[in-house]
Amino acid sequence: MRIKSTAIILILITVFSQTAVYASEEAQRPELTVGQALTMAVSNSGNIKSLQESEVSLKNTVTSARDTMLDSTTNTAYVNAYKSMTEAQLSLSLLETDTKVQKEKLEYNLKSYFAQIIAAENNLALTDKQLELDKRSLDISALRLQLGLISQSAYDSAVYSYESALISRDNAAANIDSYYRSLNDLMGQRLDKKYTLVLELDYEPIGDSFNMTTSIARAIENSSDIKNLEKKVYLAQYDADTKTYQLLDNNGNFTVTEYNTAKQEAGNAVAQAARNLENSKTSIEMNLRSNYDSIKGLERTYESSVKELAQLQSELGILQAKLELGKVTQLEVDLKALSVEKTEEIIRSTVYDHEIKLMTLINPDLASQ
Repeated sequence: MRIKSTAIILILITVFSQTAVYASEEAQRPELTVGQALTMAVSNSGNIKSLQESEVSLKNTVTSARDTMLDSTTNTAYVNAYKSMTEAQLSLSLLETDTKVQKEKLEYNLKSYFAQIIAAENNLALTDKQLELDKRSLDISALRLQLGLISQSAYDSAVYSYESALISRDNAAANIDSYYRSLNDLMGQRLDKKYTLVLELDYEPIGDSFNMTTSIARAIENSSDIKNLEKKVYLAQYDADTKTYQLLDNNGNFTVTEYNTAKQEAGNAVAQAARNLENSKTSIEMNLRSNYDSIKGLERTYESSVKELAQLQSELGILQAKLELGKVTQLEVDLKALSVEKTEEIIRSTVYDHEIKLMTLINPDLASQ
């Protein structure tokens, strides 16, 4: 009976050649910490550069508007200059906060990329181990086929599953390359660079002392998005309150029709700015509650995975003892050992996800773009 295994062997050789090259390349990679990455990302950030550049422009606007106010000969000129000066002063007052938030967002995004890449690389290594074990199992199936213990259909099905796993493995490797490109783009580095990433996150579950109402209030009070929207409400209200002066002509007159139209438009602008502010507050509350639920879900995953790991380790110990007695095969032991490693990786990834999600619970600004 002919067994179609030549292609599988060739593919397996290719996979493990790639794995060896990958391992060699990984050993030569430079180490990169979040702190080092953040320094590069801040230097590369267009948003931070724009904020820094805007400081000079805003200060010039304040000076120019103040001079215009002093030299103004009409109420309209004075009111418009005062509005420009106030808007610039409010923006200056928020500049430091906006810059701080941008840096915090960069750190959050970097930690997210680090966790994503580390998990993907660890899972790729586990996939390679799984493929090696699957190939050994496939060899056993080939022998059983020769002995007439399984059908050709059953063997072909096993081959198909193995080939599908190879394709999934290649896709996973391609995803890692994509993750690195995103990380390097954020840092302003060559897109194909790779690193030995260092990410240290401690797992600390949310305690019973967490108060949702207090957290929502604090999040809204500290939100830079809310502060910017409050600024827009203030300016819209000022525009509405001074509409009469803005419409005066050189003789100090204005038409009733023009005034009524302008006043209505200004009132609409105030209402819209107020709605945007309230919508943002509602969004912060909804996101915070959603993040809390997600974090509690991750904590349940962590707890169940730790219990599962203990059970798997116990089962592995029993199999190792049976192996010494010749009651099980090495393949059975290796498969159980791989299950232990996979569960350990689930726990590690859960810790990463938990701590990164926790950052957005403490600071909801991080989740906004």
